[in-house]
Amino acid sequence: MGGKKILIVDDEPDIAEVLGDRLEAEGYEIRIVHRAKACYAAVVEDAPDLILMDIQMPEISGMEALVEMKTHHPQIPILMVSASTTQTVAQEAINRGAVGFLLKPFEPADLMQKVTEVLG
Repeated sequence: MGGKKILIVDDEPDIAEVLGDRLEAEGYEIRIVHRAKACYAAVVEDAPDLILMDIQMPEISGMEALVEMKTHHPQIPILMVSASTTQTVAQEAINRGAVGFLLKPFEPADLMQKVTEVLG
């Protein structure tokens, strides 16, 4: 892992903190933002090695932010997460450039498997 940086974008602070704690315990550097708009600034300030992004957020959806991020920062892998969605939405996220999709609630082992697949 070597201190790889992960940006968590989730409007639910409790969920973001749990994700962050789990990933920090595995040796990753974590930054959390609670709005998609804040994601843009965070990437410019300190580009992460991976973004974990919720789909359903106020103001700008994670899907809109995914498209924007892939346009301006195509090298950063984005793993989408959502509590309520369909297989169609998950496939749309993949088609728009996401490296994967996790349906909340997910097991910590599933999260770590996806993160390891992406970051090595």
